[in-house]
Amino acid sequence: MDLKKVQTILLGVLTVLALMWFLRVTYVVTMPLAASCFAAAIVWPLYRWVARRSSWLAMPVSMAVVVVTLGVFFGAIAAAAAFAIQSAPQYTSAFSDLIQRAGDRLNAAGIPVNSSTIGIDGSGLPDWVTQYITFGFTSAYTLLGFLTLIFFFTSMLLMEARLWGEKTHAAFSEERAVQIVDTSRAVSQKLRQYLLTQTFISLMSGVIEGAFMWLIGVPLAFAWGLLFFVLNFIPNLGSVLAMIPPVLITLVTLGPWWAMVLVIGIIVIETLMGYIIAPMWQGKNLSLSPLIVLLSVVFWGWVWGLAGAILAVPLTVTLVIAAAHVEAVRSLALLMSNLTSKHELRLDTKAKPAAD
Repeated sequence: MDLKKVQTILLGVLTVLALMWFLRVTYVVTMPLAASCFAAAIVWPLYRWVARRSSWLAMPVSMAVVVVTLGVFFGAIAAAAAFAIQSAPQYTSAFSDLIQRAGDRLNAAGIPVNSSTIGIDGSGLPDWVTQYITFGFTSAYTLLGFLTLIFFFTSMLLMEARLWGEKTHAAFSEERAVQIVDTSRAVSQKLRQYLLTQTFISLMSGVIEGAFMWLIGVPLAFAWGLLFFVLNFIPNLGSVLAMIPPVLITLVTLGPWWAMVLVIGIIVIETLMGYIIAPMWQGKNLSLSPLIVLLSVVFWGWVWGLAGAILAVPLTVTLVIAAAHVEAVRSLALLMSNLTSKHELRLDTKAKPAAD
């Protein structure tokens, strides 16, 4: 490998590291802007359809859809939290007793454990539980604080969208302009397909798992069903996070055997959803490697927190489609997909002219 190639590789690595640092320190602006771009891309067909019939109604109708969608999403989180908080006091002592019994058994086995080691605080809950609850509420509150920015960014993007095509053709050569417009259209179509299929799959998962928990007598089954619906928008890791609270509640109320039944049932349901239902609905709408999906959730979660984990798949889809339209980095896009040839990749990432 000659010196020029080494310099190019090092420059590329430094550029990626600088971009990661930039995204982390500017998340207050860059995260809402990315979410707004996706929201505008998803709602754009509705905006244009309404504008053809009534130009003054296009913006209110489109933004109402955005607000209602976000309201349903965060409303589900708030409802689940409200149910859990309302019923938490009656389970606090039982949970504390369970921790204490576990500590006694460890002491009997020769492993020294005391309340400070376990970390039980003044409320009777372990410190780590309190910390996770506090972190969850802080993250949700911070995320809700971004909604105003997302709302205004999205409205501005919709107003600029009509001129965007003309500006692109004026700023670039005809070939490059067509490439940019085609890439943007393909990203918009993939995002709409993803939102539709993921909403259906998450809703089905939440309903089935909520019903299963209700049948075996798990307290707050409705709240946990809502939690599964929301967190299933985070691929792979979401269902694992959603499983923790109901398993803990089942452990302290119904005992370890029912907790095990719950874990097995959730694993079976998630396996069926992930390997049978989801592929039937998604098809090749999102031809991403499963490993890349998991890595993207971890990476964007590290960069932007909970919002980054939720936006991970749309962001990765955007990167793959953009790379697929550029010959120099098309090989990278192929490696990130679950396809086996560049020809398949080009067909999969090509925009459908009739979609918009």
